[in-house]
Parts: sequence; structure tokens; C-alpha cells
Amino acid sequence: MKEIVSRIEKLRLKLDRHRREYLKELPTRTIFIDPLLEALGWDVRTPDEVQLEFPTIDGKSVDYAAKN
Repeated sequence: MKEIVSRIEKLRLKLDRHRREYLKELPTRTIFIDPLLEALGWDVRTPDEVQLEFPTIDGKSVDYAAKN
């Protein structure tokens, strides 16, 4: 839990730095979302754990799909 809190605090500091930059999707995912998911125990680089751009039944996709 201590690691998660530390990671979130570091991300909050980055957010303060990047807030006015209007980051696009890829930098947002790389800088904020991936590190947060990793702190929560998900390996976003392993398709057996997290599938990126997962297709939905309506023909669209979600950015991340966490698998069991």
C-alpha cells in the first residue's frame, strides 16, 4: 500500500507540471495511466493481463481491458 501511495503522489506532482500542456492520448497513457495501473499490480505490457484497444460488442474499443 505504501508503494501505491508513493506512486500516486509522484503522479500528482507530474500532473501539476503537465496540467496546462493539453497532452494527447499517448503521452497521457505513458505518463499517468500505465504507471498507475502498474502500481495497482497490472502489467500493461503483458497481453494476458491487460489488452490494449480491446474491441467491444458495439464495434468500438476501450483503451485498456484488465483480464483475470
